[in-house]
Amino acid sequence: MLTRYVDEGDELRAAAIKRSFNCPPELEAGRLDVSRVGDIAALVASRPTVYAANQELLALLNVLPSPDDSEFWWALHKAADSLDLHPGNLPGGVQLTLMYTVETALASRFLEALTQLTADQRAGVASVVGERLDLPGDPQKLGELWIQATEAAAFRAAVAARFPRTAEEADEFTEAWKRH
Repeated sequence: MLTRYVDEGDELRAAAIKRSFNCPPELEAGRLDVSRVGDIAALVASRPTVYAANQELLALLNVLPSPDDSEFWWALHKAADSLDLHPGNLPGGVQLTLMYTVETALASRFLEALTQLTADQRAGVASVVGERLDLPGDPQKLGELWIQATEAAAFRAAVAARFPRTAEEADEFTEAWKRH
């Protein structure tokens, strides 16, 4: 699902609802079965931190040139000296994140790629990214801010996804902390 809309008719939200919940957006709430309502409630309630971090990752990826801009992505590949940030290695994570809003494949890819950069590689990536952000300010600093924001969002998603997934795990966690 998307957190912001770019059109007046909420077409993006309608498409996200249809894709995420297999429900036509005009479906009346009274016609939803208990199972579907449960799915929606579980998605909204269970992993809001992962969801929010994934939305931030998608927004950060969205400010970069599209995968069709081979010049940008080649420069990024050279600066990172790695294929981890190549658009050929990102679509799976992007698609999983778009389909399953609490999936952490994209977060894992970014976290691994960015934390392995040397200082020189990081500066190179920041320069390449900063030059293409189309924001006011020093491109090198803007690129570094993009890297930091991407790392932070990826870290939040990865950590939040590890929070207890079952009632038993949640009880074990609670009891362990009550004992000390």
